[in-house]
Amino acid sequence: MKNVCSKILFFFIAVSIIFPAGKKYNHLEPKYRNWIIKDVPYIITPAEKKVFNLLSTNREREVFVSMFWNQRDPDEHTSENEFKDEHYRRLEYANHHFGKGTPTPGWKTEMGRIYIILGEPNQIQRYENLGGVYPTIIWFYQGMAKYGLPDGFNVVFFKQYGAGDYLLYSPTKHGPSNLMVHYLGDTNDYLSQYRQLREIQKEIADVSLTLIEGDSRNTIRPSIASDILIQKKIKEMPSKKLDDEYISKFLTYKEYISMDHSARYISSSSTIKIIKDMDGHNIVNYRIEPRKLSMLQSGNQLSTDLEINGSITDEKNKVIFNFNKVIPVRLNRSQSGTAKSMLFALEDSFPLIPGNFHINLLLRNRLSKEFTSFEKILIIPDDNSMKIGNLILGNRIVKGQDQGNSYKPFSYNSLRIVISPRNDFSPGQNLYLFFQILDQEPVKKATKIEYTISGDKGGRLHGEKYLADISDKKSILEKIPLTGLRFDYYSIKVDLFDDKNNIIDSKKEDFYISPNRSLKRPWVVSKNMSQWDNEKNSILGIQYSNKKEFKPALGHLGKAYFSNPSIISTALNYCSVLFKVKKYNEIINVGNTFTEHSEKHKFFTFMALSSHALKKYEAAIKYYKKYISYYGENIHILRSLEKCYLKSGNTDAAASIRKRADLITSRNKSEINE
Repeated sequence: MKNVCSKILFFFIAVSIIFPAGKKYNHLEPKYRNWIIKDVPYIITPAEKKVFNLLSTNREREVFVSMFWNQRDPDEHTSENEFKDEHYRRLEYANHHFGKGTPTPGWKTEMGRIYIILGEPNQIQRYENLGGVYPTIIWFYQGMAKYGLPDGFNVVFFKQYGAGDYLLYSPTKHGPSNLMVHYLGDTNDYLSQYRQLREIQKEIADVSLTLIEGDSRNTIRPSIASDILIQKKIKEMPSKKLDDEYISKFLTYKEYISMDHSARYISSSSTIKIIKDMDGHNIVNYRIEPRKLSMLQSGNQLSTDLEINGSITDEKNKVIFNFNKVIPVRLNRSQSGTAKSMLFALEDSFPLIPGNFHINLLLRNRLSKEFTSFEKILIIPDDNSMKIGNLILGNRIVKGQDQGNSYKPFSYNSLRIVISPRNDFSPGQNLYLFFQILDQEPVKKATKIEYTISGDKGGRLHGEKYLADISDKKSILEKIPLTGLRFDYYSIKVDLFDDKNNIIDSKKEDFYISPNRSLKRPWVVSKNMSQWDNEKNSILGIQYSNKKEFKPALGHLGKAYFSNPSIISTALNYCSVLFKVKKYNEIINVGNTFTEHSEKHKFFTFMALSSHALKKYEAAIKYYKKYISYYGENIHILRSLEKCYLKSGNTDAAASIRKRADLITSRNKSEINE
């Protein structure tokens, strides 16, 4: 995640260079230029502003604007967006009431800006016709401490020299003397200024040196904290009210959500771990817990459909594997009551070949259009050197599950580890430590494992075990009671030793003991691979093929195909690799098994090209014609068909096909010129 954060940071630095502060929005259409300049300049965050300026199409801008408001909607279950409605009410109020008698639009005045950001004051005091002081208005606000503002504070406006717009008063920049019509004393003598102003109007004097209620000062001097309040904290308040993590997610996944104007990003907790299965293949197990899950209620039942989009790319940004899954969630009467009061978690898994990869995963709720995501760098070594695999910290385990030819996430053999992405535990709970030793014959090199638990505040546990005493020396499970450890942040370190007591490898994982003795655990939707061997080999074969490593690709796809030759998707993937390694006869054999299949047309290209390559021109002609009959004319297929007719001696048919191909070529050139 550190690498991902660095990329995001670099992105925003780059954007700030491309679009420096103060850049005009002349490249935007009036609708979007007015939105960014006039509608939301005070509430849009710097990150949102930079990303909006980066968008290249009006479609993207339209979706961005919708998401901008969706992220601020306090209750997405209603048809109204209360935040948006209130914002435009404030904007209209500012334009109607502020800036009168001046050329400045109400929203651009200091009063308008503060009103749009903070809303209606709790109290207003007006001193507009008071002798001895310039027109002054005091707004008092209370109850905004959760946004990083003082619990009670004033905002003061005054007309400098009695004319023009109301200015935002600053104790350090202006001081009490600038509020008075006739002050002839020392401008550095704030005590004298304060006393003279107090004689004229006590309430104005009380806010002239500090705007913050209850602010204590040892000397009579302007409050710097007040200036920080009006110059910085109020300005930043809209950012405090919003988690703008969604904006980086929008950039990453905008091609997936660009059609959803109602899309809304929700935060989530997630984890991803690698477990080697019984055959030694690396299985990626991930768990994602959205902050919430919206579902449709019908009677006492709840339902929705979740869609997972996953993309795995290598260090050269080449796509190695993509997947898309739809998971129906249906809860009965007894489950629905529990679901409302608990968290929700989704678990899934897939095999992955060795290498360095970047995984992007997008989880969408089809019902509510809510989405969440996570990104992770995965490094899977391709050697048998002695290493400790991922440390997995379970809060409980489920034993004795006979999975047959299926795979359940976070499982090994008949054991499933129940985890939390936050690695949180209750006091006195058992921690189940699971890890694997990644080597072919670990007992010959390693003799002992040790674990050490250390807390930030001094709590500590230690344990050790010799491998000779463990039945499964590759997959280690330790039950560790947390009795005696107080709530705190901890880390667990596992060391692997050789027979000379040298450390071979170490791994470390953080966890947390909560003061809550009864942590709520989520209900879990787990996506199982039912035909595990077939799916695993098929996926591994596709990944190796995308890496252009055709020998292992052929091995895995061959296993998947021959274990169940009736699955057409597996057969097509197998044919794809067979074609790349020029094994045309094998393609013909596979294709012939689907001649009566309802989707036999998917093999026409493979059968035609393979027959052509084998110089079986009559068979190639048959399949080229079948392709054209089903899919329509294709210039490349027509040229290949022409060659087959020529090779078979049918020059008249070749000439006829050539004319059709030339006509398509001419038509395409004409369309390009137009």
